[in-house]
Amino acid sequence: MNFEELATKAPRKLIDIVNSGTLEWCELSIALEAAGHLKDSTDVNSLLVPMLTHPSSLIRESALVGIDQHIQMSGVRPDLFLINEVYRIAQIDTSLSVRHAANDVLFFIRLLFKST
Repeated sequence: MNFEELATKAPRKLIDIVNSGTLEWCELSIALEAAGHLKDSTDVNSLLVPMLTHPSSLIRESALVGIDQHIQMSGVRPDLFLINEVYRIAQIDTSLSVRHAANDVLFFIRLLFKST
């Protein structure tokens, strides 16, 4: 299943697949990263933000990658809640790779929006 294609051509189907709870973690990881290609920031937030508290560090990191991709591709400034949540994760997550991914998101937000 090509999740990136679903994100651009059938976004509701991707959202429904992720929310169905039927994906194995490796598939879910790929789907969350592909969700960064969704055009609607509301869909991205509603799908990825809840995954930031998932018990698996793989899933949390994949959600952050999806968020990062969406911000880079859309150029839309994330809302303050999302920025604060990513900042919190960068400070306290138990996984070094998740903290690193969160810091990558914060770095790009600073870089993209430093003059606005």
